Amino acid sequence: MNKLKLVSRFAFALILAACAAPGSSAPISPNQLTVSTSRDQVEPGEQVDLSANSTDGSAAYSWTATKGELSADSGQRVTWTAPDVATRTDVAITVVASG
Repeated sequence: MNKLKLVSRFAFALILAACAAPGSSAPISPNQLTVSTSRDQVEPGEQVDLSANSTDGSAAYSWTATKGELSADSGQRVTWTAPDVATRTDVAITVVASG
């Protein structure tokens, strides 16, 4: 069994855009964002649910993955399917206040 730890072999990158909402000077900071996964281990070809929640209720969420496949490229919740072979993969989320 070739299990991979999502947090060690797969680099789960969190990218926060330091963009303020129109008419505001407060960007979304890391302490205003929670990111979670449905599991902490994933085998090649398996799926993991990813979710993000910001204290800014109108934030826009954008997801990218260097390998594997995302169910969507935007939204608070996505499903990521791991590649069929064990490899390093970066999954990133960008969160921007949309005020």
